[in-house]
Amino acid sequence: TPCGGKIPEYRQLGINAHHLLEACDPEIHTPVTMTNEEKKFYGSDVSFVGTVDGVVDRAEWLKTIGEKGFDLKIWGSFSSPLVSKWHTGTRPPPDGDTGHNRVVSASKINLDYSRETQVHGAMSARVFRILAAGGFLLMRYIEGLKDIFLPSIHLETFKDAEDCLKKIDEYLLPPIEFKRQEISYLGRQEVLEKHTWVHRAEKIVELLDRSN
Repeated sequence: TPCGGKIPEYRQLGINAHHLLEACDPEIHTPVTMTNEEKKFYGSDVSFVGTVDGVVDRAEWLKTIGEKGFDLKIWGSFSSPLVSKWHTGTRPPPDGDTGHNRVVSASKINLDYSRETQVHGAMSARVFRILAAGGFLLMRYIEGLKDIFLPSIHLETFKDAEDCLKKIDEYLLPPIEFKRQEISYLGRQEVLEKHTWVHRAEKIVELLDRSN
């Protein structure tokens, strides 16, 4: 399970559960070079790729960011009217077509808003894909994050909407651009060294060998 905090619950049910995080595929999730026209189409100061349907607090959070006047683009298939003003009206092409990578590469700040913040290690695949594609990631803090990535080193975090707005303001300042690039670089190195699907397959083999 990708939710490490659920393991005690599963084991009480007699399930031999283990924590196995989401991951990335370096051959798919990778930085891309774009034309100026592509940068204009995919780019923005702040972006979010995903759905908001059924996740009201996520929609309200994105609405707050948009209403503050940030250059925000939301990519995804959803119908929520709360954030329609910033919805691109489309979803990037599949990863194989590098659509998601283009959004990540062309955005100064890539957002992640996890649904589960109190479940230890419950992290979206979005996190690993953004980092692998060389994006600067600003994500909602989750329990156990420091066991996987280091905030302000591999990515940046926020605790609530007010803190998120403050971090966006801070990381969009021209003098901070180098810091943003440094975090993006270190985040990508970390995910490639420890969080690819090859690493996950090796972990599965290790667990199977241990059970024999």
